[in-house]
Amino acid sequence: MKQILFVCTGNTCRSPMAEALAKYYIEQSPSLKGNVHVTSAGIFASENDRATYQAIKVMKGKGIDLMAHKSRRLSLELVEESDLILAMTRNHKESVLLMEPRAEGKVYTLREYLMAGQREDVKDPFGQNEDVYRLTLEELDELIWQLVQKWEEEMGDL
Repeated sequence: MKQILFVCTGNTCRSPMAEALAKYYIEQSPSLKGNVHVTSAGIFASENDRATYQAIKVMKGKGIDLMAHKSRRLSLELVEESDLILAMTRNHKESVLLMEPRAEGKVYTLREYLMAGQREDVKDPFGQNEDVYRLTLEELDELIWQLVQKWEEEMGDL
C-alpha cells in the first residue's frame, strides 16, 4: 500500500482538507481503493487540535465530515514512512527537506507534482472568513481530483 502525506503549517486547514478530499475520491476509485493510504501533518502543528470551524463547515457543504480530524506535527517517522509527500507551499517542502534531506525525490508541492514545475502555492485560509475557505476548498478539490486521475493513470508509479 502506498503511503501519501499532505503537509501544511498547522494541520487544521489545507492538509486536512486535502487528505479528506483524497480519501473521498480514492474511495470511489476501484483501482486506488485499498491501495493508497493518505494522511496529513503540519510543520508547526499542535497535537490533537481540531480542524478550524471554517474548514469543517465548508467541507460539510461538500458532504465530507472533518469533525473527527486531530492535528499532528510532522515527524521524521512520518517523512520516512511516506512514499510521497505533497506540501501546500514551497516553504513546507523546504521544511520537510531540512528535516530529512533524503526525502528529496519524494517530496513536492502539490502543484509541482501535478504540473511539472508549477510554482504557485496553495494559499492559506487560516484566520480568514468562510468565503476564503470556500475558495481554498474549490482550489484543493480541483487539484485533488487531478491528483487522483493521475494516480489512476499511473497506478504502478505511485
